Amino acid sequence: MNVVAPLVLSTFGVVFVAEWGDLTQLASAALVAMTGQPLSVAIGAIAALWLVTVLAAFAGARLGRVLAPTLLSRASAALLAAVGVFVVVSAARP
Repeated sequence: MNVVAPLVLSTFGVVFVAEWGDLTQLASAALVAMTGQPLSVAIGAIAALWLVTVLAAFAGARLGRVLAPTLLSRASAALLAAVGVFVVVSAARP
């Protein structure tokens, strides 16, 4: 059984759904609205997303060799929770 195709599709789905309404997507839309250059903005945004994805994949592979998957998942959850708390607190300030 080929495991690659479902993994690719599931990864695509996660990133695709997560990016809708993401601050970077909204900023990209604003850049297009301000500059009228959709192709240039798209090329820059795609290049940045690809680079971040490659860095995350390599970092995950390296960390996966030295950390247990459970610990890595918990550390990721804690980091995302901390970012969420920071965003909520920042938004609540007058």
